[in-house]
Amino acid sequence: MKVHTKKYHTVVSGDNVTKIAKKYSTTVTAIKKLNPSIKNIDKIYPKQKIRIK
Repeated sequence: MKVHTKKYHTVVSGDNVTKIAKKYSTTVTAIKKLNPSIKNIDKIYPKQKIRIK
């Protein structure tokens, strides 16, 4: 049985969701689903914590 642990990424200057998705081998769509509080996924800010898994 696989235990799924939540994983987060703290945004740094120069990050964008596509870059973060590639870094963690996931998709922008998956990140959007995990972060419903982010209304515009293209607007993320340094020091913002987003869930990636």
